[in-house]
Order: sequence, then C-alpha cells, then structure tokens
Amino acid sequence: MKRFVRGRPFREPCKVILIICEGESEEIYFNNYNKKEWNCIRIYTPNSSYTDPINLVEYAKRQKQRLNPETTWCVFDIESKPQEIIDKTIKNAGKNIYIITSNPCFELWFLLHFQMITSTLNNYDTIQLLKKHITNYKKGNNIFKLIEDKTTNAIKNSRRLNDSHNSHDLNIYNVSCNPHTKIYQIIEHIFDILHRS
Repeated sequence: MKRFVRGRPFREPCKVILIICEGESEEIYFNNYNKKEWNCIRIYTPNSSYTDPINLVEYAKRQKQRLNPETTWCVFDIESKPQEIIDKTIKNAGKNIYIITSNPCFELWFLLHFQMITSTLNNYDTIQLLKKHITNYKKGNNIFKLIEDKTTNAIKNSRRLNDSHNSHDLNIYNVSCNPHTKIYQIIEHIFDILHRS
C-alpha cells in the first residue's frame, strides 16, 4: 500500500523472508519469488550445507539474527529421519522459526500442482509420479515456469491433504503422516504480503 509524505509517494520498506532449506531444489524454487516487479518482498535462501534438521534450525537462528527478517522458515523433508530428531528440532525452533516439512520429500509439493494424492509415498515413487507430468525432471532443475500457473491448485491439494490428517487427529510432524507438505504456508504468506502492498 502506498502512503504519501509531503505529497510524494512513500514506499513501504521491503519485507524480508528468510527460508533455510536442506536442498538445492527448494532454494531454486523459492528464489523464483524474487521478482523485479515485486519490490515489496525479498526472499533470502542462504546456502547452509546442513542437511540435518537440528543444524538447519541452529543455522536459521544465526541468519535470523543477522538479517532480522519479518519471518523465518526452516524447510526439510521427513522421509528417513528419526522421530526424536524431528521432535527435538521443533522444540529448538521455538515460536520464532516456522518448521515446514514435507513427507516424503519436497517434490510432493511439485506433484500436487498436477494431481491430488493420498497414498503413502517414498522419495522414489514421488519423483516417478512427478515425471509423468514433467518427463525430464531432475533434482536441481528450475521448473518454476512449468508449474507457476498451477500454484493455486497445489495450495488447495496441500490443504485438503493436511486437513484430512488433522481430521483423523494425526500429528502432521509425525513420520507416519505420509503424504503431507506444509510448503503452501510459505506461499500463502508471500501472496498475503503482495496483496497487502
């Protein structure tokens, strides 16, 4: 939203969103939201080299202190991670770092742009299903332009999936809560900032 100072437009300060990811695919995807025309928002995805959730959260805390973002998100996959590690990560994150998980993997978010899926998946199966829609998909590819116009569908499917788990009183952070992804929460937050600006 534009305000005016002495008759001249005053631009609201840019909202900084910090997203700490465990993988390259996630970083590439989120960096696509740094669009020139969206001068009200900046996405930072500093490379951490950490892949375990506990160290990702500790790295997020250090980056949060350095950048002072509006929000801080920590993104990682659940597949093959021990439940006690996930529980400890959530506890260490506290209320100031949002934990965003996908089970089994981040590619589920991509898949939900094309179809709803409720059956239990592993990493391999998820990517094979995704390849039915994007035949040459490989981790690290920038497929943003291929899926951007289907983002609303991905949000809707993610919500439906997670609402189904919640209706059965399943803890979304439990390793048995498969499939699920909370990536849509970051995207909705970005869209909300754009809507308010």
